[in-house]
Amino acid sequence: MTNRFFIIVILILATFLGSVITAIASPVKFSGLAELRYAEHTATEAGVKVLDAGHFVQKYSLIAKKKGSLQRGRLGKYDLALGYEWTSVKAYKGNRVKVDINNPLDKILYRGDITIAPGGLPFNLNIYSYDMQTTAFGLEDLSEIFTLPNKGEQNWTITSVLNGTAKTTGVTLTAGTQNGHYEGKYRDLLSTVPRLLIDYRQVDVRDVKGPFKRNYVDRDLAFISLNKKNNWMHYRVFTHEDRIDSNQNNREETYLLGTIDHRNQRKWVNLTNWIQVSADISYSETTPNSTVPKQKRYDMNLFTRARRTRWEATNFTTYSRIRDINSLEKQISVPFYANGELNRDTSWRFRFVGNRYRSDFIAGSFTERDNLYISTRVDTFRRSRYVVAPTIDVEVKRGNQGEGKAARLGIEFFSN
Repeated sequence: MTNRFFIIVILILATFLGSVITAIASPVKFSGLAELRYAEHTATEAGVKVLDAGHFVQKYSLIAKKKGSLQRGRLGKYDLALGYEWTSVKAYKGNRVKVDINNPLDKILYRGDITIAPGGLPFNLNIYSYDMQTTAFGLEDLSEIFTLPNKGEQNWTITSVLNGTAKTTGVTLTAGTQNGHYEGKYRDLLSTVPRLLIDYRQVDVRDVKGPFKRNYVDRDLAFISLNKKNNWMHYRVFTHEDRIDSNQNNREETYLLGTIDHRNQRKWVNLTNWIQVSADISYSETTPNSTVPKQKRYDMNLFTRARRTRWEATNFTTYSRIRDINSLEKQISVPFYANGELNRDTSWRFRFVGNRYRSDFIAGSFTERDNLYISTRVDTFRRSRYVVAPTIDVEVKRGNQGEGKAARLGIEFFSN
């Protein structure tokens, strides 16, 4: 069975390569850009020139593009682009002080986005890589001298260039059937393989010539598997590597089990025809940099919602536990909302929010807070000319920094 699976993959890749060769040989479309900017700003006071600034910019680019389908859409689609950009900037500010810009500036622009999605197979592979970031310009405001209404860029002059590369590369693989519902030729083989998503994305940014220097790499990896119906297992890791300031480096690793799908969207499970539940639990480790120990965090969520003919209710209970080098934080929140109708003339709303927080510090001190809030409202005589709505609100706070209680009883009269 394993050999058959690899044979299928090899046949798909062979067909894909043949389709790419055919696509490259087909005609392409071209697009170009020519941009010229020229400005001079001069100002005199008592016959003395106090400002002489200006710029002259040339920017040209040419891009070849090709977009289409593979095997007439039976195998997938592609989106390709390749181009070149050339920029020259001559700028001066103050009293014709030349702006230091490394001219000329040029770069390759490219985009490759290929999706392999064979018809009739629960298989989708997306491979992409692109850097279409064009040169931008940093402007300096001269409005303190020129107080005329600002129209466009008449009161601005170019003093810097935002250039460099921003390469984004990644691959996303989605395979397997959902809930085993697949009636294709390879049903027996694919029914034994769990549905999974593998997603890798890397962003490499380098701009060391501009005023705001950037040079870093972000890597994001997600491995997600569907084990039963709406129950997903996630493994995600994100790393940030700063090549200018290593103190900005960080890494975050997360394990999650629950009703969160591969798109990070929450799913609901039907317990009955009127009660739904959604739950998940996760554990994450965050390392800010090499000099700071890991932060460990647990999160649990239990959400429920119920709906009947005359009423509905929702509950969003959350619990978190965060441990770092200095403290241990624990927090639980239980919000509950309900509303409904007693009859055609009377409706009601009820809210309950309970929250408990405690933080223990390594020095021996601690912070503790308990909050409780209850609110209810009844709208009566809704079909009459005037509606009467009594309300009750109660709030209780308690903790090591003080406590308090408050209550409010009200009644509203308004025209319907």
